[in-house]
Amino acid sequence: MVYIGIITVWISMACHYTSREFDEAGWNTNVYERYRMSRDIISSEMLIGKTLEEVIEILGEDVSIDGEEHVVYYLGFVPSILAIDPDVLDIYFRNGQVTRVEQHRT
Repeated sequence: MVYIGIITVWISMACHYTSREFDEAGWNTNVYERYRMSRDIISSEMLIGKTLEEVIEILGEDVSIDGEEHVVYYLGFVPSILAIDPDVLDIYFRNGQVTRVEQHRT
């Protein structure tokens, strides 16, 4: 029973990280920890309605453009027991404006 408790605590600690509010300077200087700000970007809907040019002005030019309706930003490795792939921020456009922002592991 003690072992189960120890393993549970260890897993919780290995997967925990603190989220931060988006700040442009932190986003651009610490590329490998962008995942800390992704929750704020998504939940605040700060990109909804923006054009690609406005998104690039906010999040920077290190974007992967995947057609006219989808761009991707690298977020780094979210702390997790099984994290072998980094997460990315998917930004979807319709008629030239952001309609949806999601995060997923690659």
